[in-house]
Amino acid sequence: GAINDVDIYRVEVLASDLLNKSMHPGILEVPPAGPQDLNSLAHHPGEEFIHVLEGEITLYTEDYKPVDLKEGDSAYLDSTSGHRFVSRTQTPARILVVCSDITSETSEGE
Repeated sequence: GAINDVDIYRVEVLASDLLNKSMHPGILEVPPAGPQDLNSLAHHPGEEFIHVLEGEITLYTEDYKPVDLKEGDSAYLDSTSGHRFVSRTQTPARILVVCSDITSETSEGE
């Protein structure tokens, strides 16, 4: 698939040749976080499912405590609630992400 840089992530878009699809799968390369990254949570319409393919991540959300996920773990989230993924090691992690909507906006924290 096509490789795009979105926010701090590198995204490999899957099924990019299909138009008008209701799910949007992609593989995100998730870098280690700089402190500035955690002030900025993504908000967009819909829901998303993530599955960790390689490495370990921390999932930060507005509504819950941070969750650590390792290879083979998955999570389902409400994309309208602020969220961010961060690699827990110095090596980027790779996660499969399936979004029900991809209109992405990043909001800056206070």
